[in-house]
Amino acid sequence: MQPSVKFIDFLLVLPMITLFVFSLLPIALKVFVRSNEEAKADVNVGISVFGVFISLILMILFHGRVFADGVFFAFSQSLVFDKFTFLSSVLCLVLSILALPFLLNHPSIRKSQLSEYVFLYLNSLLGMMIMLASNDLIMTFIGLELMSLCLYMMITMNHETHHSKESAIKYFVLGSMASAILLFGISFIYGSAVMISNGQIITNYSTLVEVAAQLISTDRVFLIGYALVLIGFGFKISMFPFHTWVPDVYQGAATPLTLYMATAVKIASILALARFLMLDVLNDSFALSSTLQWIAVLTMLIGNMGALAQTSMKRIFAYSSVAHSGYILVGLIALALEGGPFTANIESLVLYLLGYGLFSVGTFGFLSFLEKAFDDDIHLESLKGLFYRSPWTALGLTFCLLGLAGIPPTLGFFTKFYIFSTAMGEGLYWLVTWALINSVIGVYYYLKPIVLMFFYQSEQEIYIADNQFQKMIFLVVGFLSLVGGILLPVIL
Repeated sequence: MQPSVKFIDFLLVLPMITLFVFSLLPIALKVFVRSNEEAKADVNVGISVFGVFISLILMILFHGRVFADGVFFAFSQSLVFDKFTFLSSVLCLVLSILALPFLLNHPSIRKSQLSEYVFLYLNSLLGMMIMLASNDLIMTFIGLELMSLCLYMMITMNHETHHSKESAIKYFVLGSMASAILLFGISFIYGSAVMISNGQIITNYSTLVEVAAQLISTDRVFLIGYALVLIGFGFKISMFPFHTWVPDVYQGAATPLTLYMATAVKIASILALARFLMLDVLNDSFALSSTLQWIAVLTMLIGNMGALAQTSMKRIFAYSSVAHSGYILVGLIALALEGGPFTANIESLVLYLLGYGLFSVGTFGFLSFLEKAFDDDIHLESLKGLFYRSPWTALGLTFCLLGLAGIPPTLGFFTKFYIFSTAMGEGLYWLVTWALINSVIGVYYYLKPIVLMFFYQSEQEIYIADNQFQKMIFLVVGFLSLVGGILLPVIL
């Protein structure tokens, strides 16, 4: 007996339902259980990690079986479950699990509000999963806004009052404007598509892909709508010139939250943009393709040049994140120009995002070790002599920095190699040349902390938080940077 369509729909969204159910448990714990804040904090984070882990297992069990049979749609084709959904969702869930333990005992996190914090955390993750499985522009917008609204509130829940509130206001105002532009673009796309469909509502990707190539070259309204949607996504992935919020927001947010925003949140937004680029219109619009390529170049340049001018480690990594958005955009453009099913060659992009996510967990996780107060700002000078104080911590950070720089034999080198090879396969030699030039520029600010840690002595005692579980995650990520780079060429 074949299961009903509704039952299949339920199984497909079971990981999302699980996330929502587990997000309610910390609130219930706060209301009905009386205990000290320290014990509740440990339980809240433990519940959250367990909930995300269960969602990951359900994703592998149900979706792995589904994808063996092909592509499945749910809820009137508003959600799609395929190889792309599976890989992107698993990637974001894994990175979220790695980020959660850093919430424990960090001076910027209010323990009395940790129940609300993890509630918002899991609901933002739910928004990501909706966005990644979306097969409809409206559903993409809903997932994006659920994720963003949770982040706006989480940024303000910080012991530090000045920078966090300023960051939250900047992020909210600019994010709201970007969302309005995105929704405006969706309305343009709908308006132009409905005119050639005899009144049929067209906002899902499966239908749009059949008419997008025709509309992009004949309908100015569709072109404007497509550009507006790209601008909306451009803010979320810190694409030039919509990147200016990144350094201030990353610095003002609690470091564990910055870690989460720089990894799972950023990667989910990039993958949602990748789904939109599946409409396969770049081959039919030379102006749009050229503009995106120049934006990628400027994003890399601004990110790397901005990082060179910084002394705050948090701002250095923020600008580094902008630069990596440019590298990722190179891969997205190449895959979009390749045409055909996006899922066929998505591995190079997912591998790059996996490497970037792991290294970002390591770098921002490292900063959380050194912050002994909620208003601490770790500068380059703070790293002097770290190797002599904590050799393993210095080595872990070194491997992460080398991975971000793309220096062999780290994982970062091979993921960059694969994504640049994809671009060269599409004839984007000039774009890859710019990417290589920017990679060389980035080496300077990635190597400078390493030189300070190993070749300088510090007259002051260096504070390092004593949390063995967090250190284990940090060291495993650093180890994967080295071992992954050695094993990846063998596996592939």
